[in-house]
Amino acid sequence: MVPDPNAKSASATYIKKCRTIYDRFCSALPLSQFLRFLVNGGLATLLHWSVMAFLIARGLDAFVATCAGAVFGAIAAYVLQYQFTFGCTAAHGHTSIKFSASAGLSWSLNALLFHAMHHVAGIPTALAQGLTTVVTTATNYVVYRYLVFTDLEQTPDA
Repeated sequence: MVPDPNAKSASATYIKKCRTIYDRFCSALPLSQFLRFLVNGGLATLLHWSVMAFLIARGLDAFVATCAGAVFGAIAAYVLQYQFTFGCTAAHGHTSIKFSASAGLSWSLNALLFHAMHHVAGIPTALAQGLTTVVTTATNYVVYRYLVFTDLEQTPDA
């Protein structure tokens, strides 16, 4: 089977259109990089929590459900943060490896904090996940900004 030479072009065109719409939105609302991180992270978190809620509703343990949800949230976070928050120009191969490592650490932090709060301390599911999300969000911003989505030749903007 011969690859379609227009497939990559169509994908790049679609991403460019999305970027243009997003840039227009951001220019209408003066969003700093951190606020863009929060908006995009919020979308990824919404996916995480939606998967978690779906799995809990199907009878899965809350701990297993949040771990599974975090995987889906991480995939969404990579795409959104790479394209729209940090405007990263580094190669996906290298950047995705750094992101995967940071996502693994974030996933572990999420699991550890949620387990400690929900199973050990007895904090209700939603509150435990909310507190866990605050801590992982702050940690992720610092790691993404300074380690993952930076090109070695340039310093990330504020």
